[in-house]
Amino acid sequence: MTKLGGSGTMAVESDTSVPAYVQALLEQTADGLERMQRAIVDNERERRASAEQLVELNAQLGKLGELLGRESRGLSELAQSQQELRGVLKAMAQAQGGGHQLSEELRSEFRLLTRTIAAAMEHKRPAA
Repeated sequence: MTKLGGSGTMAVESDTSVPAYVQALLEQTADGLERMQRAIVDNERERRASAEQLVELNAQLGKLGELLGRESRGLSELAQSQQELRGVLKAMAQAQGGGHQLSEELRSEFRLLTRTIAAAMEHKRPAA
């Protein structure tokens, strides 16, 4: 048996019984401590799970950043190639006397290339 002393400390007495309200208070306190301990363990488990999810999210964001960088470089190269092609076509048109038309085959290839580039650009644009 335990008994609360005047200074708030507990003392063990074997021949004196603890009043029922003190016993109930001690049991209630013990139950509260057990619930608090379970809550702390659950909280720690959730914190660890959240930390693992944040690590995974960080890894996925890193991969996304790399992918966007490669895509951006690819689009830059594509735009540069298109500019170079435009310059070559202008030079070819001027070489034919300035007023002459490009052959039908060359114009057809140029249209196909333009449509392909436009489709690639539409495909690469982020959804709004």
